[in-house]
Amino acid sequence: MKRVHLLSLFLTMTAGMATAQTDVTSQYVGNASFEKDDVSTLTAVNNSADGLRGYTLNPPKGWTEQGTAVTSLLVTKDCYTDNNFGKVTTVPDGSKAFYLRMGWATGSTTLQQTLSALPKGRYRLTMDVRSAYANSATSSYQLFAGTQSASFAFSQGSASYFTTAAWQTRQLDFETTADGDVQVGLTVNWLSGGSCIMVDNVTLTRLPDGYNTLVGEKGYSLSGGERQRIAIARAILHDPKIII
Repeated sequence: MKRVHLLSLFLTMTAGMATAQTDVTSQYVGNASFEKDDVSTLTAVNNSADGLRGYTLNPPKGWTEQGTAVTSLLVTKDCYTDNNFGKVTTVPDGSKAFYLRMGWATGSTTLQQTLSALPKGRYRLTMDVRSAYANSATSSYQLFAGTQSASFAFSQGSASYFTTAAWQTRQLDFETTADGDVQVGLTVNWLSGGSCIMVDNVTLTRLPDGYNTLVGEKGYSLSGGERQRIAIARAILHDPKIII
């Protein structure tokens, strides 16, 4: 029983090392907020009823777009969307977002990029998304990383929908078992009738490996305080008569 209590103390004292998360977006994700394309170099798309719809872009820098051809635009908060869904109104990060739209057709479109030389481990991929469908176009989309994915349904749109609709942060937790390149992105499964989706603020977070966390030879990756806590816990587990 005494050793059980000591082990519990050891786990408590080292818990900080097992729960740390690290944002590694800037190291591995290119053009994560779709800010790297200059709208002054792109073709503006205007609609006689609404005005500016966006700027033709396929694909954004750092990304590839594959599959069924759709309307692909770089949009700002002042752009109008299709299906009378209203202005974009807000962008979660920076001043631009990427917009995809399908009309009366079906198909599948993938927006993706390669994360090069990603170390093995556990990660969280997130994207800020807003989607809407009209008529019976109940489209869906998937976040994916390699062969792992998470699926989500489009929201039902209405007149001026995007003027008040909140951005939703979608996430996928995934694990790699070896160092190497990983394809990540978004696949949209379109149904006919009119639907659109906006994407912005892609992030990648390294998740803790728990008590399998590698601390390196002689614990080189640990802070001074973490080394002290481990030393104390080890000393207690040995149950010495005196601790100095």
